[in-house]
Amino acid sequence: MWVWAGGILGQRLELGMSETKTASALPTGEEQQAAPRAVHNVRELFELLRAPHPASRVMALKAIQAQPTAALSFGVSQGMDVIDVLIGESERAVGTVEWIEWLGTLQCFDDARVTDFFFNLLTNEEDPFALFIAARHLEHVGWTSIPNGIEALLLSDGNPMRARAASSILKHAPHLSIRARVRLDLLSGGELSASLREAEVSAAWLAELKGCFSSEAMAALQARGEHAWVCLALLWENLNTPIRIWLLRWGSQDFPAMVSGLLPQALRQHNRSLILEALRAIGDVGETLVPADIRSLAAPFLCDETAEVREAAVRAAPPGVDWRAFLASEVNTVVRVASAIELTKTARDEAIPTLIALLDRDNWQERANAAACLASLGPIVVEALKPLIYRGCQNVRAGALRVLVDLKQDEWLAQQPSPHAIRDLDALIR
Repeated sequence: MWVWAGGILGQRLELGMSETKTASALPTGEEQQAAPRAVHNVRELFELLRAPHPASRVMALKAIQAQPTAALSFGVSQGMDVIDVLIGESERAVGTVEWIEWLGTLQCFDDARVTDFFFNLLTNEEDPFALFIAARHLEHVGWTSIPNGIEALLLSDGNPMRARAASSILKHAPHLSIRARVRLDLLSGGELSASLREAEVSAAWLAELKGCFSSEAMAALQARGEHAWVCLALLWENLNTPIRIWLLRWGSQDFPAMVSGLLPQALRQHNRSLILEALRAIGDVGETLVPADIRSLAAPFLCDETAEVREAAVRAAPPGVDWRAFLASEVNTVVRVASAIELTKTARDEAIPTLIALLDRDNWQERANAAACLASLGPIVVEALKPLIYRGCQNVRAGALRVLVDLKQDEWLAQQPSPHAIRDLDALIR
């Protein structure tokens, strides 16, 4: 039976291959020619598989891939058949392009040794391509029972690609543990039917949130909505800082009426990132939904050494703060802008003198913010601003004009005795 590299089956038990002569062996000007090569016995086949030239080895591998049964029928030499040699010799090609040919050739055999080889590859190899070749073979093995080692590979966080490869083997496996089922559903995009209130299920999700698929776990839990958020909120003490921060952000966006319950715990932690996120959550949720006693917890952070924390504390709107005094001592522009907004909200018309003074600040952000705050107070500021377009520095006059224009005082402005000066200011602020 002849077996050519193209997979043509003849009548004699031989493997036939086309061997290409190298350019160095050819006379000058002659083209390369394909020379037929017949392998008559197992010894000759093993010599080709161990040949020093890669082309000869690949030629033999291609022929075996075409007719694996015929290659195996050659029998044994020195206690080894073709599978033994393929497994042993494949190690010298690890990490090369040729290695894929060796793995592809081994895939052609349904044999316990090949299964063990690919299981060992799945366990120890780091290359993603090799891992998925191993998984592709193992998922078609007729297991009487799935080896425990594969479930351990599924749950390993060391190499995410190994876990994904193991998941393809276990996707139809019965009797998996809850922990393994959660990861399998996570990687397959399925939904776990068991309730998160069950201790073993919640423990499995907590492990996923801390593992290499934490991003996928967060997305899957968010898809489950309010039930998942409440269950995780009840497990606050078991969460690490990144997950707590994510839970606060998720709650602020989707469940603002419930997130207040987590804020006191977050603000009492010593982690500055968590404190900052809790302060921001208070500001995002707003005074309507966050009780005054919780917002008051932000007050101590107005003295924090970090401007970012101070700004978040200001936006959290702790009650009872003298924002006028706070502005007098604060030097950071961003924090001052937030403070002016809080002063406007709490003091209303009593804030007008301070806001007018801010129109003369050197920083344009503070001037623009002061003008916006004055405009937000509405008509009560009009009479205080009208005289300012004729006196004071240019910044104050321009700011006053901006507010008057925003408050629809165009008719009054048109009646003023110095329209040219007003038009100049109007051009300036626009």
